[in-house]
Amino acid sequence: MNRSRRLHAPDPVMIDPCDQVLHGQEIGMPMLDCAVLSHRANARPMKWHSHEGHEFILLLRGSTSYEFPGGKSVPLSGGQFMLVPAGTRHRGVRDVRMPSTLCAILFKTTRSHRGRCEFAPRELAWIERQCQGLEPGACRLNPSQRQMVQTLVASLNQPSAQRVQIDAAAALRLLVSSLILESIRAARRMVEPTASDRIARVIQHLEQHFTRPLPIDDMTEISGYGRARLFTLFKEETGLSPNDWLQRRRVKAATTLLQTTARKLEDIATATGFSSAAYFCQVFRKYTGKTPGEHRQKQTPRLKPQKARQTNRHPS
Repeated sequence: MNRSRRLHAPDPVMIDPCDQVLHGQEIGMPMLDCAVLSHRANARPMKWHSHEGHEFILLLRGSTSYEFPGGKSVPLSGGQFMLVPAGTRHRGVRDVRMPSTLCAILFKTTRSHRGRCEFAPRELAWIERQCQGLEPGACRLNPSQRQMVQTLVASLNQPSAQRVQIDAAAALRLLVSSLILESIRAARRMVEPTASDRIARVIQHLEQHFTRPLPIDDMTEISGYGRARLFTLFKEETGLSPNDWLQRRRVKAATTLLQTTARKLEDIATATGFSSAAYFCQVFRKYTGKTPGEHRQKQTPRLKPQKARQTNRHPS
């Protein structure tokens, strides 16, 4: 790469004389600042900096590490990538582990409105929201990303005269756009809650609100799943249906009240989320094999001494 091209690099802090660099203007892609292919015997320390655009760092082999304000550090190993949103200060940390090869893609969504772009304006707005909403962190390259990165690396290793040919430039624009989009999708999937996380949120909601009516719509909204999918995953996680889990939780709370208080069955039913005393008795017997009254009789000896002491302190 000649000196004049290096001087026009949009972010010279990240460019090394030995790097292979593709500028967006070469292929008629204004949203692309540059794509950089870098080979390092060891990770080059890099001073604190930020970019006007977003940056994808895709590590193909080796290992390296980046530091962010507040002491946050993100180590990357071969087969991982990271998104650094626009304006995020970061720096490369010296690392003398195995040699590394990485591909960095810097792009600006705002610039694309003034030139050719593979995305419509509303799609660019979506990309911008996604990038700004993601925290830097290591994500695993999926098979689709790996294939696209390998194709991009092969193009970056070609002489620049071959890259700017009409068919090659068009293919590169499509490739870089596809890689950006797929990397955003992959990063989102890594930070989105797993099925276990979503079911845990439903269980937490049931635990906090089991004493009131809980429509199934509440649970589907919290989980983000439809009714059938929610029931399937809930049973996989707990061994119970949502309704079964809820009834057991209510019976557990009612058992505690029966053991420790002399409250009427109607009051206990209301306090634990049952619609009536009759329904409470029906469900209680289903899960314990006893009626609430039978269960309370076993606890009567515990309660009588307390009542006797109260009578002695307050004689009639």
